[in-house]
Amino acid sequence: MRIKDGVEQLIIDIRPEYSGGESPYYEYGRPTKIAALLSDKDDNDVLKYKKYPLVMLLQEFTEKRGGNLFESDVPVTIVIVTAADPAIISSDRDDENYNNVLYPIYYLFMEALRDSLLFDTSEELAHDLTESPYWGKEGQYGNTGNVMNDTLDALFIENLNLKLLKTC
Repeated sequence: MRIKDGVEQLIIDIRPEYSGGESPYYEYGRPTKIAALLSDKDDNDVLKYKKYPLVMLLQEFTEKRGGNLFESDVPVTIVIVTAADPAIISSDRDDENYNNVLYPIYYLFMEALRDSLLFDTSEELAHDLTESPYWGKEGQYGNTGNVMNDTLDALFIENLNLKLLKTC
């Protein structure tokens, strides 16, 4: 098993409690590749409604391998995003997107990680957490464009060290 597969399993594990269905969705890769995948979904009458909320494992990262206990040991960046209406003011988006979508997924993800038999969680799961309303390309006076093709609010989990346990 690889890190990307272990993270995907965590997302699968939280779906019943979060939505009882298929969300949150999951993708891994470079942001440009994920953006292209999401754009392709826009052309499909069914998939265009199956994009958000989305948990992304951003690549690339270097895995430490060869230890006795761990298949791999790697600091990762995970981004949780949901669609945002740029016409809605920040305080309303805070309630609508952060309090009702992004943070509930974050807390479920961290709980699933702590309870997982795939990852070593004997140490504290320290990480950086950053809110990025209207996640975009930064300009002098704020964001000048979207990173993805849609307007998104994002929650970044950075420097989260995942230690994937060896399995038989």
